[in-house]
Amino acid sequence: MKRLSNSILIFSAAIILTACGGSNSNTGPGALTLAKASESDFNLKTFDSLVRTFSIQTEECLNGGIEIEMGIDNNGNGRLDTSEVDNDRTQTICHGSDGSSGSDGTNGSSSLISITSATTAQTAVAA
Repeated sequence: MKRLSNSILIFSAAIILTACGGSNSNTGPGALTLAKASESDFNLKTFDSLVRTFSIQTEECLNGGIEIEMGIDNNGNGRLDTSEVDNDRTQTICHGSDGSSGSDGTNGSSSLISITSATTAQTAVAA
């Protein structure tokens, strides 16, 4: 039985090591091909992704909340216009409802300092 376990272990190790072996070939499934960028690729127009937020009070958010709109600044004006908002990415975050009021806690200890009014004689000595 021990000999069978050792044989299975050695066979499994051989299979794993064979599968991990690679080749110097850059073809086949999973091969990574790097393309060199030409100078004309650097002249491509880029667009900025923008976000805008609104405070809301709706039926969905009875205690208020925030609506977050996202989109691409297609016209390059630096603002997220209504036509540029991606509605699939718009998120609404509602404020939670107020918790129930709990009972008041016990009062703390008295202060260690006692304040008393000074008498006329004590005031004269201090001056």
